[in-house]
Amino acid sequence: MKNHTLYGTRAEKWIVRGVASDSSSGIKKITAKVTVGTVTKSIDITGQSGIEQYTGGQVSWVGEIDLHELKDGKGKLTCTISDEQGNEYPVPAVDVVAKTILLWFLTLRS
Repeated sequence: MKNHTLYGTRAEKWIVRGVASDSSSGIKKITAKVTVGTVTKSIDITGQSGIEQYTGGQVSWVGEIDLHELKDGKGKLTCTISDEQGNEYPVPAVDVVAKTILLWFLTLRS
């Protein structure tokens, strides 16, 4: 299984996106979580804030997870999809590797 690497500075947010389908009651919320070590960062994606409805019960979704508290290391990305009737559907976890990119600025003087 391939690891997905989360590159970023401590101040960045990581974009997560996906698609889902529920032809009966409709999708109410998607909860996305990234866990590295003992730290978990999550986001609830709901309605107009990140879920776009299509005909036939299809939706696409997008959200941003704040990475600033994650340390470098291996972890998991999980998502749970909730429909309007309160049913929850966990999506299989994906292995991730968090990697901080340090930005250095140099001032050259002559």
